[in-house]
Amino acid sequence: MDRGAEMRYDGQSELRRAGIKRLHDAQELLENPTLDPASSDASTRHLCGACYLAGYAVECVLKVYIMLVLDARAGMRIARWSQVVDHFGGRGKLRGAGSHNLVRLMQLSGLGPRLFSDGSLLSSWNRCSIWSHDWRYLDHMSITPQAARDFVDACATVYDWIRQQLPQSEG
Repeated sequence: MDRGAEMRYDGQSELRRAGIKRLHDAQELLENPTLDPASSDASTRHLCGACYLAGYAVECVLKVYIMLVLDARAGMRIARWSQVVDHFGGRGKLRGAGSHNLVRLMQLSGLGPRLFSDGSLLSSWNRCSIWSHDWRYLDHMSITPQAARDFVDACATVYDWIRQQLPQSEG
């Protein structure tokens, strides 16, 4: 078998793996730092990373959902996010930074009506939808450990719900 064909890049698979990995990383970063735990910033230094990674996990699973829906509707194999962007002609500013906007991705997914009909899920969405891909550049957030945990938990709730909306055979 051709090794290149066997190792073909599949954006859906990559995003699936990245999403769950980043969510687990975010949850781990909420734990007390083990490296220099007596440092003055030990109680807050990982919070920024935890919040960024949790939001990124939601971005990943939303993109997988969108690819699968488009794959089914368009009758074509959607393997990379760039194919989604091309399909929509960059609609809604899906290129560049726009492709990281959770609110825009939720709109594109069509999951909004189901999400908005569940009060507790909507509360989690409202919390995590403030996420920005720019958070990756922050070295500090004015956030308490409890607020960071609440944010990561909200993202985990939304992530899990979106993952449950994926076709059973997909994940």
